[in-house]
Amino acid sequence: MPFKQLFQLPAHWRNQYQIMPVKRHTQPLQYFGWGAGPTPRLLVAGQVQGHTFQVCWLGQYQGLSQLVWRHAWPKMQATLLKGHFKYIEFETKQRVFSLTSFKFSETKLAAGYRYRYCCYRQKILILGGGGAHGSYQWGALQVLRATGWQPDLIIGSSVGALNSVLYLTTSSQQAQVLWQQMSWHNIVTLPAQQTRPQPRYFPYDTAPLAQLIQQYWQPKRYQQRTTAVAVTATRFAGLRSVTHLLRLDDPANPKWLQASASFFPVMTPTKIAGVTYLDGGVRNDLAIRLATQLRGRQLIAIDCQGLGPVPAYRVQPGQHLLRLRSRWSLGGFTQYQATQAAVNLKLGALEMQRALRSDWFGYWYTWTRPIPITWQQTWRLQRQQTSNQRWYRQLCRFCRVRQLTPTGQLIGILEYLAHAVQVTPTQAYTPQTLLQAVQQQPRRFKQLRQRSDALTQLALRWYDDETGGI
Repeated sequence: MPFKQLFQLPAHWRNQYQIMPVKRHTQPLQYFGWGAGPTPRLLVAGQVQGHTFQVCWLGQYQGLSQLVWRHAWPKMQATLLKGHFKYIEFETKQRVFSLTSFKFSETKLAAGYRYRYCCYRQKILILGGGGAHGSYQWGALQVLRATGWQPDLIIGSSVGALNSVLYLTTSSQQAQVLWQQMSWHNIVTLPAQQTRPQPRYFPYDTAPLAQLIQQYWQPKRYQQRTTAVAVTATRFAGLRSVTHLLRLDDPANPKWLQASASFFPVMTPTKIAGVTYLDGGVRNDLAIRLATQLRGRQLIAIDCQGLGPVPAYRVQPGQHLLRLRSRWSLGGFTQYQATQAAVNLKLGALEMQRALRSDWFGYWYTWTRPIPITWQQTWRLQRQQTSNQRWYRQLCRFCRVRQLTPTGQLIGILEYLAHAVQVTPTQAYTPQTLLQAVQQQPRRFKQLRQRSDALTQLALRWYDDETGGI
């Protein structure tokens, strides 16, 4: 085919893409469009001069944002100028278009193939596994949904796969009631006298889990969403991690959700097309690495302390990662209890709000107001008078950070006292109310005074100075 005919716009494309002819320097421009649906996502206009195709204008339509275009254009321009139409189309599909636009991307993703040049996903939500800890994850998702942040892709593993379906197809109140009423009888077939699985009866039948997924999996509501969902599972042969993208026309979607949540060896493995799959958290409990490879720009990962490994990842320049992981214990991995679920729901909501809001503080607790200036002055004097710096290393280990500013040190001191006397973390505090909560535990506070380490003695000295002035 001659070069000029190769880049000539077919006649039927004019009506399909609604392209209006434009002239520049009295020479008609030639248009080329790609996209799924009646509206093109990319339009290229140019002219042929000799054996070179020169790009004069490129336009974006539905599906391409300004941020995507800014990152895609430098490499796209070099590719376009080569004049290879098929190579342009292939690169455009992999670098710019969404996962759900082309079938070959879905097939490779379902087979666990991680390509080098992946499509751009601006906002990716990563949900990890954790069994009964999924109530903490849902508490954080409620706050994230209330902010209006809409992800372009959700990658769920184990219980995170179930929460991703709840996030898209159910209301917040329905999902909260589900987690408060969750028990092992909703997941596996247990004898009437048992409240939790027993090792000698492993593995258990997952028929109740399949019924639960069928109840909350609603394709019509999922069809109305623009968010794509991918779940991770583990192929039993070789224990290889597999990521599958849910498609609207795939009747095996509930099976993939069940496979991702089939915790081994408690639950029976799930077979899909003759292949046996285990829980996705066995090999990839939190798919941050896959999200970074998919070139996501805004990444939010909710880690609910799963037992599986998290593959090593590297955040690339231009990518922003928010990884939410509670410092508190979320209860037993298999502890499906209403009281523990209520605590985890409140804790997840508070910690997500603290992570999103710049005016909230805290390491273990949630503070809605900063430290008073008078407290900072008192703490500065005490810190200058202390020659032994062993307390600082202990405080950094307690807060799980490498360095602490003077204000951060005072926050850590008060939280250390509150943690030692077991103040509940399921509500927001101010510095004054947290100090009052510490004072309401005289028995535990008396036991705390018997400690002789440097951090405890320094914290008690600051506490006596502040409470003595009240």
